Amino acid sequence: QGEELFKFVSGHMLNS
Repeated sequence: QGEELFKFVSGHMLNS
């Protein structure tokens, strides 16, 4: 639990 959230945040941060 957490890896999926990390991927989601990673994508958002990269897209920021």
